[in-house]
Order: sequence, then C-alpha cells, then structure tokens
Amino acid sequence: EYGKITLLTRFGVDAIEEFFPPIIKAVRKNCHHVLWCCDPMHGNGRVVNGVKTRYVDDIQKEYELFESILQQHHCIPGGIHLEMTPQNVTECIKNNDSIIDFSNYQSACDPRLNQQQAFDLINTI
Repeated sequence: EYGKITLLTRFGVDAIEEFFPPIIKAVRKNCHHVLWCCDPMHGNGRVVNGVKTRYVDDIQKEYELFESILQQHHCIPGGIHLEMTPQNVTECIKNNDSIIDFSNYQSACDPRLNQQQAFDLINTI
C-alpha cells in the first residue's frame, strides 16, 4: 500500500547518485511499495565564513537528481521537504553570491529558505 511506508532521502547533492540507486534496488527487490520523498535541506549543509548555511542551487540539484534517479528505476517521486520561513532571512544563499550578508541570519538551529527562495525553488522544480 503506497504511503504506508514513506522513505525520506537526505543524501546531499554530492552523495545521492552513489547511494540512492542501490537503496531503490533493495526496496524493489523485496517488493516493498514505498512513497519516496526528498529532504534536500539536511544533506546540503555548508559552513561559509564560519556560518552554517545551505546553497539554494544544491537543494534544487539534489531534488532534480532525486526525480531523475527515481524515473530511471521506474518509481514515482512522492514529495519534497523544505525548511522555510516567511521572514526575510538570509540563511540559505546562492552558490554564485559574491557578497554574502548574514546580517538577517535568525535561525538558532538550521538555515531556512526565505519565502522568496522557497517559491522560486518550487516554481523551478
């Protein structure tokens, strides 16, 4: 029964292509029907200028790889988990930002997408 077991991937953009396919094969070999969801936030943490952050481009790329890998294995992507806030924070950044201003960094734990970043990401994927 799809959805009874939900597997949430958290590989990071650098590891998903190596580690995700063998897991899909093992799940399919054992005839499990799972709902695959992607958490591209947690595996993509970086430290930039001493600040814990995430690159928006890495988040997007991991989700695109997640979808592509599932399609190659004839599986359907079931969803995405994003951490976001409606506040105008600067906790996640673009890979090509030449000037990084963390003055709007408010998270006490994990960097979140601001509202605009989240909507841009959702509209892109």
